Parts: sequence; C-alpha cells; structure tokens
Amino acid sequence: MEITRLAKEYAKQGHKVFALSMGDTHFTLPQSIGKKLIASLQHEDTHYVEAMGIRELRTSISEIEFRGDYTADEILVVPGVKQGLYYFMKAFEGKQICILEPAWLGYHSTCQMCDKKIIRVSVKKQDWLKKLETSDFDCLMVCSPNNPDGKIFNEEEMRAMHNIVTAKKAVLILDEIYSLYSFSLDLKTILQPYYKEKNVVTVTGFSKGYAATGLRLGCVATHYPDIIKKMNIIHQNTATCANSLAQYAFVGYDTAKEEVHKFAEYYNKNRDLICKLLPEAAVFKPDGGFYYFINLQIFGIQNAEKFCKALLTDKKIALVPGSAYGEGFDSWVRLSYSIDRDELTEGIEILKKYIEAYESKS
Repeated sequence: MEITRLAKEYAKQGHKVFALSMGDTHFTLPQSIGKKLIASLQHEDTHYVEAMGIRELRTSISEIEFRGDYTADEILVVPGVKQGLYYFMKAFEGKQICILEPAWLGYHSTCQMCDKKIIRVSVKKQDWLKKLETSDFDCLMVCSPNNPDGKIFNEEEMRAMHNIVTAKKAVLILDEIYSLYSFSLDLKTILQPYYKEKNVVTVTGFSKGYAATGLRLGCVATHYPDIIKKMNIIHQNTATCANSLAQYAFVGYDTAKEEVHKFAEYYNKNRDLICKLLPEAAVFKPDGGFYYFINLQIFGIQNAEKFCKALLTDKKIALVPGSAYGEGFDSWVRLSYSIDRDELTEGIEILKKYIEAYESKS
C-alpha cells in the first residue's frame, strides 16, 4: 500500500505511472451487483442489520460457496477478510500460528496485534512439508491461490497439511479470497472435502473476485460454535455490522457469475502475456491469483528493495519488494497483472529494458 501511495503521488504530479503493485482488480463492480446496490440505497437499507449478517446473504454464501457444508448459522459476515481474521485470532485461544511464506503481510500483522507467536515455514524450500510436520503450532494459515506467488496447493499437499494439523490437534484456516482466479488447478474440487472437517475454518470475501475491495465484505465460516459466538461479540463491539448496502447487494451473488468469469479470463491472458514479454518469468508462472512473484537473482539483482525504489523513481513503475512477504525474500518482487492489458504490455517492455540496463551497471 505504501508503494501504491507513492505511485499515486507521482500520478498526481502528472507522471504516467505503471501500478504493477496493485492488489486490486482494475474492473468495476459487476452490473448485476451494482444494480442491486443502487436498489438497496433506494430502499433505504442504510440502517443497522444483524451483527452476524443478514440471513439472506449468509444463506447465499452457504449455498454458493460451500454447498451447505457450512450452514448459515456457521457463517459470520465481516467487513473484509482482514477484519475476520482479526476476530478469529482474538477469539482463538491457541498462541502459536504457523504462516506459510511467502505470505500476505496482513497475516503477520494480525498475529502481532493479537499477541500470537509466528511460526514461519517457507514453501520455497523442498522440505517444507517436513518442516511443517516438525513445527509446533496451534493454527496453520493457508492461502490458495496464494498472495504473492499465486500457488495453489494441490490435493496431495492439502491432504498432507490437513493430516499434520489434525495430528497436532490444531486448526487449519483456508483463505480463499482469490478463489475465482484459479487457472492451473480446480481449486474448489481440491478444497471442498475440507469444508466438512470441524478443524477447518474458511475465510473468503467479495473484494478480489467481484471488484469490490472498497465495499469491505467478507465472511468467516467455522464449525466451532464457541469461536463464532466470541467473534460475533468482538464484531458487535467494534464494527457493529458489515456494510448493510453491500450485504443486500450481494444476496444471490451468483447472478454475476458470467461477469466475474470474464474478469478471470482477462487476467489469465495477462498472466500468459507476461511469459511472452518477459520469458525469464515463466519459471514463476502462478497457478492463480493475479501476481507473479519473481526472484530477481535470475537477472543478477540481489537487493529488490533498492531496485524497486530506483525503478519507481526512474521509470515510474511500481513493484512490491519481496521482503514484505516473509523472511528470505530480499531478492524477490511481486508483480501484479490486474491492470489494463495495453498498460501492462507497455510497463513490462519498459521494465525489461530497465532490468537490462540495471544489470550492466551491477
């Protein structure tokens, strides 16, 4: 977000900025959802609603996302996944949280705010499952497709992780915020069997898939009645309820299925385009999401933070340094392809030339 802020400052100054740091879609809200949002305003649905979330939306989430494996009463509607994870961490009694890195930095911040000890396991190391098995933790957080590298954990990996979590009598959190952008594997087929498991808590939302990051609407689904009760109490005393207009707008949200499918098709083509324009990045091609996570060592560059600052200053191209996503990623960068294709093409071509010049100076 800091990189994006700086990029916006350059844009205000009149520079053309290539925001390859964005963690947002460049699309607008699907028309079918937008119409319902306007209707909600016209109906004056602007007042407090039930803290758990309106039942119509919880029922929609239960049926559309989870095929009834989580009931409406097991779903808490929250102001985005970020806040939902905070509620869970405050309600959860376990103290040691395992994070698979590289990982969205919000996981680390949430754990720190809730006085949890972070256990780090890097999935970039071949023995990561063995490391996970020998680590001591109360909860494992898994994002699939992952931010920042777009990794989708396959059936074998999911089975191994769930077996490890179960053996430790721990909890597995599945973060599916990027689930609609699954290109290489069928994510829902992989994850569906785990929705019935008591020790699996699932968080998801509408921000990324529905171009609705500003509406702040997500959910936490859990089979633990005590935890959802505690989360709801925290929710009532902090946010009161999630955005009422957005909740009514997303009831029966599968009406936008065709529109969001087009979003995914567009980004899948952007993903392939990067491999054509920057062939060296092909080894980092993501399974899903809308980011590449690239190790700049393939270009002889060791310090990604220094490189990103120079790139933004010199060419007004914004990337995110890998150090934001865990330990041992100082030479990595996250590159977002959730932008207009022509802008992406121009930005990558400038980036490629800049890397070549940067290499010659190194």
